Amino acid sequence: MGLPPPGVGQGQAAASDSRGAALCLVFTDARGRIVFADNNFIELLHQNDTVSLVGEPLSKILRIAPQNISELISSIAQMGYVRDHMIEIQDMEEEPLNIACTGVATYDDQGVFIGADLTLCDITHFEPTSVHLVDHGDILSARIKEIQNETKKQRGEEEQTFALGYFTAQVTAIQVLLGRMGGPRVREMVETLVNQTASQYGWPVELQGGHLNIGQEGLPLNAYTVLLEQVVDYGTNIIGYQAITYEMQMVDDQMTPHLREMAGQAGLRKWVLS
Repeated sequence: MGLPPPGVGQGQAAASDSRGAALCLVFTDARGRIVFADNNFIELLHQNDTVSLVGEPLSKILRIAPQNISELISSIAQMGYVRDHMIEIQDMEEEPLNIACTGVATYDDQGVFIGADLTLCDITHFEPTSVHLVDHGDILSARIKEIQNETKKQRGEEEQTFALGYFTAQVTAIQVLLGRMGGPRVREMVETLVNQTASQYGWPVELQGGHLNIGQEGLPLNAYTVLLEQVVDYGTNIIGYQAITYEMQMVDDQMTPHLREMAGQAGLRKWVLS
């Protein structure tokens, strides 16, 4: 969103069973509301799931003053990039955590600031790792690496694994983009659309909190194309075709040539340049 692909998410901390040893990814809108949080963030804060996080102010989830996050987002918007900003937060059990936060500004296809891509690392018990994620493309690469590591657990055929990884990366990116530009309800409609369509066809797939859950039996290859096409069409109706395909192209650019080839064979790349 076979791993890891060369050059994807370089400098990212490796996942670990020790809390704080892994890099957390959190995407916000321009107002500092969460539009996506990865599993590492859930583990860091001892949260139960991502569904309860989406749409919430990041300051509320981190249990810090709203002004602190407002100032951070403003700095990211003005400078484009903030590195190793130190903040003290609390987890769900109200335990203090010292966090190193790096933020990257995200813009729409017109160059308007629409949110921040944040990476967080707990340094309460661990030294901060050296990460070099300096733009939106780098963050997409890190997220794609997470997705592809997760899809390896599906243990399906190679074409299924690659199709699932590509599909998940694109749907996640579109959903985050819609959340940033259209608000929480628009973002939620992506999940409703995917889940209702899957139910209609009897496909064992569910999208919740920006995370895709697929049954062990997997999906037919054409399911990915049908679902992605519906998400693209919905997004186009909300924010326009150019904005949607601009983001999809950025995601596609982070993929390895082999993954792009496999996704193309599955009919998943008709919205991007070859």
